[in-house]
Amino acid sequence: MTSVRNSTGDPQAKGRPADRRWSARLVMNVPVVLKDANGRNVPASIVNMAEDGLMIAFDPRHEITTYSIFSIEIEAHCNLQCYAVWIDRGRAGMQLTLPVHPAVLNGLVRRYPLPTPGV
Repeated sequence: MTSVRNSTGDPQAKGRPADRRWSARLVMNVPVVLKDANGRNVPASIVNMAEDGLMIAFDPRHEITTYSIFSIEIEAHCNLQCYAVWIDRGRAGMQLTLPVHPAVLNGLVRRYPLPTPGV
């Protein structure tokens, strides 16, 4: 299992906002579809995820706006509500409206690992 280390909000990192995450991100590759209240679907992939949020990669030709609520269905039994807190060139940081249980996260990492290079 690979995790992404959190920033400490180092004051020496001038010009960058402090990272306010409270849990480590787990790296994964989960294909999903974001659904908004208007019925619009945006194909995406979860790149990393924690109990409180996730980062997605998507085609930047699809417009995602910050603070719009999206629904993400992961498999048949896991439906998440989230909103984008930042968007940058086909990537977005999404805050979950309710935390995900750690067992759900670990199960996703096992079922959707990163592809092995050269295989």
